[in-house]
Amino acid sequence: MYLPLAAVVALVVVVAWLAGRQVLDRLIRSDESRRVLGPYLAAGAAVLVAVALGLRTLRRNQDYADEVRMYADVVRQRPLNPRAHLNLGLELMERGLKANLERMRQHFEVALRLMPELADTHNAMGIVHAEDGKLPEAVKEFETALELNPRLNEARFNMANALERQSKLTEAIRWYREGLKRNPYVPQVHIRLGTIYAELGNYSEAERSFRAAIELAPRRNEARLALGRLWHRQTRIEEAVQVFREAVRIDPGSAQAWHHLGAAEATRGNATSAEGCFRRALAADRSLAEASAGLRRIESIRAAASRRVRELRRRLRADGDDPQVMAALARVLAACMDESLRDGPRAVELAERACLATKRQDPECLDTLAAAYAEVGRFGDALDTAKLAGERAIQAGNTELALEIQRRRELYQAGRPYRQERWP
Repeated sequence: MYLPLAAVVALVVVVAWLAGRQVLDRLIRSDESRRVLGPYLAAGAAVLVAVALGLRTLRRNQDYADEVRMYADVVRQRPLNPRAHLNLGLELMERGLKANLERMRQHFEVALRLMPELADTHNAMGIVHAEDGKLPEAVKEFETALELNPRLNEARFNMANALERQSKLTEAIRWYREGLKRNPYVPQVHIRLGTIYAELGNYSEAERSFRAAIELAPRRNEARLALGRLWHRQTRIEEAVQVFREAVRIDPGSAQAWHHLGAAEATRGNATSAEGCFRRALAADRSLAEASAGLRRIESIRAAASRRVRELRRRLRADGDDPQVMAALARVLAACMDESLRDGPRAVELAERACLATKRQDPECLDTLAAAYAEVGRFGDALDTAKLAGERAIQAGNTELALEIQRRRELYQAGRPYRQERWP
C-alpha cells in the first residue's frame, strides 16, 4: 500500500466505523445490547472495509510489479492516452523485440494517431520497421523523430544502423559520428563505426574506434576481439595474439576468444598452440563451427607436412645430391606451420647446399634459402637472398614467383618468418 493513501484508508475505516454504529442503533433497540455488541460489530465492519481495500491494493501492487501489466492497465483505463500506448510498446520491446513485434506496432500506431508530434513514438516505430526489414520506412521515421526533437540522439544511432544495413556506409558513418559528438560514451557505437571503417579499408580509423570502445568498457571483449581481427587481417600477428590472449584472460570461457587466438597462433606457425586454443573453444561451445574447422585444418596440415617430410627424406637417402629434393625438404623444415616439424639449422644447411649446386641461379632454391634464414632469425640475409631470388625469377620470366617472393620479403622486413600451409 502506498503511504500517500494511508490517510484516505484511515478516513474510510472511520467512516465504516460510524456507519456501522448507525446501522447498529437502528437494528438493536436495547441500550445494554448496543453497549455490549456495538464496539465488536462496528470494528468488524471497519476490518472488512480495511481487508477489501488491502486486497485491492495487493492486486494493484501486483500489476505495478510488472510494468507491462501496469501500462496495459493504464491503456485499458485511458485508451486515448498516447504516452500510455508508447510506454506499453516500449516495455514490450524490452521483453523481446521479435516476440512482441505486432503488439508493439499496434500500440505505436495508436500513439501516432493520437499524437503525431511525439518524437519518441516515431523513433520507436522506426525500430519496428527496421526489425521488420522495412529499412527505408525506418529511415523516414528516424528523420521525422529528429525533426521533431533534434536532441533525441538515440534516433541518430538508429538512423546510422538502418543505413549501414542498406550498405550506405558513408551516410552511416556520418550519422554515427554525429551521434558520438553528442554522446561519445556508447561503446557499441564505436564498435559499429570501427567495423564500417575496417570494411572500407580505413584501418587507422577502425583501430581508433575499437580502442575507444575498449577504453569505455575494458571488461567487455567485443571491441577487443574486433581489434584483434583487424590486426590479424593486417598481418600484425604478434599484436593480434597479444590482444586475443588478453581477451581469454578476461573471459576464459569465451569460445570466440579462444577461436580467434587459435587462428592467430596458426598464422604464426604455432600449430600445437593453435590446436590447444581450438580445443578450448570447443570445450566452451561444442557448436562453434569455426573452431571445429580450425582444428581439422591443423590436423590436416600436420598430416600433410609429416607425409611430405617422410617422402623427401626417403628420396634424399636415395639421391643425396639432388638440389631440388634438398630445397624441397629445406622448405618444409623452414616454413611448416607445425613447429614440431620445423628445423631451422637443418633447413639452412640443405638450402645452402642446393643453392651451391645450382650456382645461385635457381630462384626457387634461393627463395627457400631466404625462408630458412628467416626461420633462424637472420632477417638481413633473408632480405638479401630474397632480393636475388626475385631477380632470378624475373630473368626466368616467372613474374608470378617474383610477386610471391616480394610478399615474403615484406614479411622478413617486418621481422617475421614465412609460413606455408599446403604441401604437394
